[in-house]
Amino acid sequence: MPTATITYGPAQAKGPLPAQLVLRDGTPLAFRSYAARGVARARVLVLHGSGLNAEYYLTLGGLLAGRGIEVLLMDFRGHGQSGGPVGDAAGPGVYSDDLGEVIAAVPDDVPLFVFAHSGSAVAAIDLLSAPNAPHVAGLAMVAPTLAGDSGLTRTARPQTDYSAVSRSFLRFRPERQIPDAQTKFAYRFDFARFVFARAARLDRWMRVLSFGATKPGQAPYRYTARAATNIIARNLEAKLARLRCPVFVATSEQDAYVNGEAIATLLPWTLPADVPLRHESLPRGDHFTATLMAVPLFLDWVQGLCPDRAGEQVA
Repeated sequence: MPTATITYGPAQAKGPLPAQLVLRDGTPLAFRSYAARGVARARVLVLHGSGLNAEYYLTLGGLLAGRGIEVLLMDFRGHGQSGGPVGDAAGPGVYSDDLGEVIAAVPDDVPLFVFAHSGSAVAAIDLLSAPNAPHVAGLAMVAPTLAGDSGLTRTARPQTDYSAVSRSFLRFRPERQIPDAQTKFAYRFDFARFVFARAARLDRWMRVLSFGATKPGQAPYRYTARAATNIIARNLEAKLARLRCPVFVATSEQDAYVNGEAIATLLPWTLPADVPLRHESLPRGDHFTATLMAVPLFLDWVQGLCPDRAGEQVA
């Protein structure tokens, strides 16, 4: 079957260009595209976090485009302007399979980097650790919430995660508690409802995981019990050990959701020895503004992996 192509809408007076890709199952995925200022030195596919959509990353897209990077902001199925059931994922590979189709449809005229924020890091790792993983120039993970591994996330009351100790033989110092006033887009997982939904076989309908809206008037985004099961990172250490592309990770000391210390400790142990890793700990920025704080460091990483063919520097 021939590879589908991304089609672009009419030019806008200002802002990004709308685009769409129709997947093999007929689901339309929506994109917002930013052309690079000047000659494109690389292309970045930006993946949104759980409960979010591409609209939250418009500022990021504009910043990268202004520095010579072509940008594609993607809405996963069921999110934003993409088709598909809202808040449901029928299987563990739904989002990573969609991502694979997207990468196959992206032209290979310039190096392609995947920029995964928050929970989308799980789909990126799932795809890029597979035996038939597509080639990308690098994987950037900013504030990655690797759900299912509580050693890498923060809780309201920090404490040692003994399950992580038994798995990795590493005892992380508990991160300091982040005041509630600094958190936003709080998520809520209803465990009792989740158990009932699974037992009653209502997991494709009952909503158990919700993410609060960050803008006035917006409704929370809610996932079904089935989706909550399927977006969890499984066999994380084994998948990280199979990655073959360069990896960039940025975490913030002020992030209310991500244990940056644990991630900085574990990644060098789990990634293959020949996979280049760059980890940056940001002194400022919450779970969301970390994407913007990381831009200069991300651009420096991209520049090191693919110097401009025309001899200019990526600013």
